[in-house]
Amino acid sequence: MKTKAITIIITILILVVPIVILPNDVNLLKAIMLISGGAALLVLFLMNYKRIKIDKKDVLIIIFAMLIFISTMLSSDIHTSIFGTEKRYEGMLILFTYIIIYLCTKNFFEYKNKKILLIILYILYILVCTLGVIQQYVKIPEINLLKKGVAGTFGNTNFMGNFLSIGIPIFSMMYIMKNKKLSFITSMLIFFCIIACGARSSWVAFLTFVTILIAYLIQTKNKEYIKRTVIIFVGFALIFTYLFTAKNSFAKSKIKVAKKDITVAATQGIKSNMGSGRIQIWKITVDLIEKYPVLGVGTDNLKKGIRDNLTDESIDFMVRTRQQIDKAHNEYLQYAVTLGIPALLIYIAFILCILKDNIKDIETNDEKLILYLIIISYLVQANFNISTIGVAPLFWFSLGLLDSKENSTNQQKTS
Repeated sequence: MKTKAITIIITILILVVPIVILPNDVNLLKAIMLISGGAALLVLFLMNYKRIKIDKKDVLIIIFAMLIFISTMLSSDIHTSIFGTEKRYEGMLILFTYIIIYLCTKNFFEYKNKKILLIILYILYILVCTLGVIQQYVKIPEINLLKKGVAGTFGNTNFMGNFLSIGIPIFSMMYIMKNKKLSFITSMLIFFCIIACGARSSWVAFLTFVTILIAYLIQTKNKEYIKRTVIIFVGFALIFTYLFTAKNSFAKSKIKVAKKDITVAATQGIKSNMGSGRIQIWKITVDLIEKYPVLGVGTDNLKKGIRDNLTDESIDFMVRTRQQIDKAHNEYLQYAVTLGIPALLIYIAFILCILKDNIKDIETNDEKLILYLIIISYLVQANFNISTIGVAPLFWFSLGLLDSKENSTNQQKTS
């Protein structure tokens, strides 16, 4: 009964959190739901903890949680470190919620109801991507903080790209491997939004997925898989052509900027203002990491950390862009600067252990292969993007599902 309750709570969080939204503050309701759900999961987890056999990944994630707590308590702004920066809300409480989602999914999630989980994912992605398609033609500024591009229910095109990077491997592979027609339609919707949102981090994640897929097809030589891959690639090509040639194409403008950055880098070297200012943000972040290498500036406390340690570089950025930096625009740098280098290394070790322990199964277990691709896609886009509370729970859920005891017993291909 308790495991069923855990499964229901996680399922609700996975479906509802990405789509709930308030005008002008897209993350507040998401944060409230996550913290409430996380608290309920924690209670149920503690009631069942005696059934758990602790492994090395559990040890790593517990150490990671301890470092989050210490960094929060030693932060120069404890309130922000607990609850997160305004409109981001990714403080200690939310990070702990991610961890408890992973632990509960890994140990207690009832994976036997796969059809229900798949239906929920269909509903989630079709709803968000349909809204994205509408946003391509009708501006809805109340739920798009940047006032341009396709942002779905996330208020930001980059966050939408983050969400889409997880979805494209799921439904593309469901069509290629299972020949599910609805998966083909969903894949087309997702790809439309990937191009339309203009988030180049999601483009890189998509190209990584395609590269891995081609390598997989070369190895398996499955003719049915190859045939359906060609069909889905033709669909992608038609959508790309339509969006790229459309009048006032947001995606086209992003490609022009990328081409300009590449040309300048090749002829003049890397400039600080490249990548929408990310290069300069990374430089500022690295300087701060050097000052606070062990425990960082405090959980989600980058904005105050920069204000308290102003440099010519950070002043130049804020004056030139009229913006303050509250995220590193690279998840790994974000962990290093807010939690410390040891926390980042523990996090990376945790992820690598999960991937290493499950890599032997991906040739015989379709579900693990898809989960593997989800995680790789997310990790790739994380080099250029930030974690957001509307999408990160899906990533931590995928980690738990890949590493789950129940999934580990299923070594056969499933339909």
